[in-house]
Amino acid sequence: LPWDLGDTPHSCEQIGELGVSSMVCGEQGVLLLSHWGKLYFMQYTSETQTPEKVEGLNNKEVVEIAAHPDAKHYLALTTEGEVFAWGNGDGGRLGLGDNTNRDEPTLVTTLSGLRVTKIAVGNTYSAAVTSRGELFTWGRGNYGRLGHGSSEDVNLPTLVVGLKGQHIVDVACGSGDAQTLAVTDSGLVFSWGDGDYGKLGRGGSDGSKLPKLVDCLQGVEIRKVYCGAQFSLALSSTGDIYAWGKGDNFRLGHPSEEHVRFPKIIQAMKGKRVKELAVGLVHVLALTESGEVFSWGKQEYAQCGDPAPSDEPHLVTPLSGKTIVGIACGPTQSFAWST
Repeated sequence: LPWDLGDTPHSCEQIGELGVSSMVCGEQGVLLLSHWGKLYFMQYTSETQTPEKVEGLNNKEVVEIAAHPDAKHYLALTTEGEVFAWGNGDGGRLGLGDNTNRDEPTLVTTLSGLRVTKIAVGNTYSAAVTSRGELFTWGRGNYGRLGHGSSEDVNLPTLVVGLKGQHIVDVACGSGDAQTLAVTDSGLVFSWGDGDYGKLGRGGSDGSKLPKLVDCLQGVEIRKVYCGAQFSLALSSTGDIYAWGKGDNFRLGHPSEEHVRFPKIIQAMKGKRVKELAVGLVHVLALTESGEVFSWGKQEYAQCGDPAPSDEPHLVTPLSGKTIVGIACGPTQSFAWST
């Protein structure tokens, strides 16, 4: 069920027939993962809305995919813990040792043998977490977003040594003026990169080229993190959402357009038991344990599923009665799928 460009949610049978288990959105289109571990891609501008099979994975079974609404490259993770990359290679974002574009998924050999468990994509960089809780980053290094202590580009996956001793379980990468967030197995959150609008969550606008603890989230037990355009979100084990950073277009889910420089709970979503978020450039979807979808943020193209603007999170009513199991956001598009 996609929607944008003035639409309310409508069914897309071609996607539904694939048996979608996961979906992520890039700048130019949507990447789909079927229940059978096969990949498909569909451009937003496709007149037929027909997904095309992604070739080049040599019959590998994929378990996770990664993209970013502000990015032109993609990652895929297999059952064997291998990572494949393709798309735009500028700045070394594919992790293949060069800046060359790849039309088909290509094995990131530097990560072979490390058994990757989590992947993430930012606009011009990438990240991977291993089964040992180690974080590797690569690509454009602007603002110190890679966490290696400099702003230099890195064209091969490189260990973030500043997180040594921490067991990382989740990572999120940002857009152009990028921040990076990581979560440990004990629920601690670290942030680094560009600090404009307070999106690193430590007050002020100072950036950091090394991971630093987001102190005020200690004791909350965060399990997932997300990066939007100039803002950040964290999802707790109890299903509460914390948001901070740039506040215009009500992208933070707070009833104000003020910038927020420390993580602040979204009161309108408190007690909803959210299990997953999807983040576009300036809009957000939230999926609850009961299968309801809420949205907030910029509504220029009806990407929040309701033509009427709202300054707080609201239920996407056209999806009422459907048990939604997954959500995804493109730059100005939204997707939800049911069983």
